[in-house]
Amino acid sequence: MKRDRFALFAMVTASAFALAALATPAAFAQAPKPPIKIGFITVLTGGLAAAGKEMEEGFRLALEEVRGEVAGRKVQLIVEDDELKPDVGLTKTRKLVENDRVHLLAGILHSGVSLAVGSHVATKGTPLIVTNAIARALTQEKRSPNIFRTSWAGGQAYFPFGPYVVGKLGYKRLVLSYADYAAGQDMAGGFAPYFKAAGGEVVETVAPPLGTADFAPYLAKILSRAGTANAVWAWFPGADAVRFVKQYVEFGLKEKIPLIAGGSLVEELLLPAQGKAALGIISADIYTPTWESPENRAFVAAFQKKHNITPSRYADQGYTGARVILEALKAVNGQIEDVPRFLAALRKVQLVTGRGPIRFDAHQQAILNVQIRQVREVAGGIHNVVLEVIPNVDQYWKAPR
Repeated sequence: MKRDRFALFAMVTASAFALAALATPAAFAQAPKPPIKIGFITVLTGGLAAAGKEMEEGFRLALEEVRGEVAGRKVQLIVEDDELKPDVGLTKTRKLVENDRVHLLAGILHSGVSLAVGSHVATKGTPLIVTNAIARALTQEKRSPNIFRTSWAGGQAYFPFGPYVVGKLGYKRLVLSYADYAAGQDMAGGFAPYFKAAGGEVVETVAPPLGTADFAPYLAKILSRAGTANAVWAWFPGADAVRFVKQYVEFGLKEKIPLIAGGSLVEELLLPAQGKAALGIISADIYTPTWESPENRAFVAAFQKKHNITPSRYADQGYTGARVILEALKAVNGQIEDVPRFLAALRKVQLVTGRGPIRFDAHQQAILNVQIRQVREVAGGIHNVVLEVIPNVDQYWKAPR
């Protein structure tokens, strides 16, 4: 009897082990894979909150198009507000990397924040994909193998506008006017050398401080050059741009000296506030929502359906950044933990989005199309309309001879 019980016990035990051996691989195969964590740093408070929110919305739209999943792994987005402050951005970065254990970082609107975050992650190795901030050093003097940028560097978007202004518009003598801080200096520094190299002359520079409420003294200085300058090239951001454009018209300058611009002066988010005062302004930028391409029509339609507004450049920047990341994740079958392989895949990404084709140069800065546009009345609204597209503009661009 004991022998029979022992035989039965042995049989049951052997069967249990056999079943366990058969079940284990299937159980592992069905176990959910951990999510891919992306830390997204943007600005959600203050004067640029609308731009920061649109950048996040564009990023989320690209994730939703793949149902928030890559290679069987869910994508988890953790959003932090840097408040446009480098120290806050750095604190949020440490929280994302050390506490939340994100696999990569993306976003960043403000150049100062991008430099603070970039310096930190360069020593940690965490991949960083900057979707807006334009600090030139990020992909030049302070470049790192794990830092990429899908927007432009410094005045990159304005390089080809200089030759265009001289050759196509016939403006050879300009007044330059821009907000006198790092970004404004970078933008003017991107445009002016190429304008001069094409045979242009800067007859006056008028640089009010950022946050100027009353531009009258500066507009009077511009007016004094109306007899010698062919046009004014201007760059101001946000509320400064709205005030400058409206006061330019109120001062009676529009009829005396044409206004041309860096694209931020008349970006889509600002046109409703600027109204008809912005009509006729020709500018350069990397994205225009009215551009007629299949990719852009699809992007605009999807964004409008979800948010009931026309996307601005910031929405495109978020969307394009996410598309680039997703492309690289697909190439490595979602294995984001293999950082060297993921970075190698990022370097090889080439795709077409609403702004046109995008790829990276040797320093991981995007090579872009630049669009020359003009503000016009379109279908009852006021929008930028593309006049010409200049392809393959990199951060070391040289004008074709």
